[in-house]
Amino acid sequence: MPLLKPNDLPRTPTVSADGETQYADHIDLSGPGGLTALRAQIEVLAPGCSSSAPHAHSHREELVMVISGHPRLTLGEVDTRLSPGQVVALPAGGELHQITNPTTEPVQLLVVASESREDEVRYGPSGNRS
Repeated sequence: MPLLKPNDLPRTPTVSADGETQYADHIDLSGPGGLTALRAQIEVLAPGCSSSAPHAHSHREELVMVISGHPRLTLGEVDTRLSPGQVVALPAGGELHQITNPTTEPVQLLVVASESREDEVRYGPSGNRS
């Protein structure tokens, strides 16, 4: 059983395809843990950052747990403030979603998702409402 220490794993910054937008930093837990059918990572959102562009998956399910901070989940047209310990389940084929950090403190999220070769991602307009 691989025992992982996230603080000892590399932290990878993520930017949009055009290089214009800085998204969350990621700490991959799947690869170092030897997982192939499950994606797990810690996302670190700096103040004003989002986890990604608004998107929805055709086949991938996602589960997000707030480790620290108070991010905002935008699901469709509804905004919800989240707190540490809260968990959000995002089924495949659901509404566009995005998690942002409107606060002055970093946010940490544990994100677990199924892997699917058939998955197609649908993106929406940049939300990132502060």
